[in-house]
Amino acid sequence: MLKSLNDKFLNSQTKTKIELYLLPLLLLLLISFYTFEEKQEEMISTKNSFDEISNKKFEGSYLEVLSSLENLANKNQITILTNEKDKESIFLKGKSKIIVLENFLKQIENLNNFSKVQSLVLYKKDEKGYYFFDLKISFEKFYFKQLKNENELELKVEDDALNKISKEKEIVENNKFEINAIIDKYALINGNWIEQNEEIDGYKLVELEMYFVILENETEKIKLEVDHGEYFKNFN
Repeated sequence: MLKSLNDKFLNSQTKTKIELYLLPLLLLLLISFYTFEEKQEEMISTKNSFDEISNKKFEGSYLEVLSSLENLANKNQITILTNEKDKESIFLKGKSKIIVLENFLKQIENLNNFSKVQSLVLYKKDEKGYYFFDLKISFEKFYFKQLKNENELELKVEDDALNKISKEKEIVENNKFEINAIIDKYALINGNWIEQNEEIDGYKLVELEMYFVILENETEKIKLEVDHGEYFKNFN
């Protein structure tokens, strides 16, 4: 039977042979085309979804966030001295034992898909072992998180995480520098405009906030705060 089919194929017209050769090729091209189109649509859909999530903004209540932060602080026996909202960030000043800070930071990260601990500065350890701290929490970006319930976030301080926090440089008293103004990424220190990440007298300007900056060298940090009254008087 196979020999008969082969003989018929060999004896058939050239046109018929070409058609028989082209038909599988056409089918293959059609399958490839539709597969490519489906992949293109899938890629475009994925990109659009990613862009939508990347551009997503926090639309919750900052008052509720501040209330939640106060509750978390109380549960961890942390004292919040001041809180302030600026744009898409919250700044906290507080006092705490070093051992409970890690759990507090974990709970902050678990508040929602936007909460992100951006910076933590420890300084002025008192005679009872309490540290004063400055904490900046950002709500600027959306993050994929596996949010946990409250029971999963009970106080669990791991040795390596505790050691990491314990090694934070303490802020020492300042007797070297005077700051008069902060504008954008520049600070007026000792009469010179210093840009963020530049150095002055062996200290690097590592952080600029609304009313204070942090200078740092290999062994210590110095916090310089602008006198609010003097700051506004200079610009009037």
